[in-house]
Amino acid sequence: MLEESEEIHSDLEAMTDRLQHLTSVYRTEKMSQQVAELGRETEELRQLIKIRLQNLQDAAKVRKKC
Repeated sequence: MLEESEEIHSDLEAMTDRLQHLTSVYRTEKMSQQVAELGRETEELRQLIKIRLQNLQDAAKVRKKC
């Protein structure tokens, strides 16, 4: 009985370790997805800023002509 109890305890420890590892992997994957999304949003903002800057430069050129 004592031997079975030790085996169960050992199995539970191994399962706990595996669960912690899987949790870490899950968190890493989720963070990776968030980083990818932030990268896409950053690129969209960069393009928007580029367009707005060009519009401002164009407006400044028009204003100088008047």
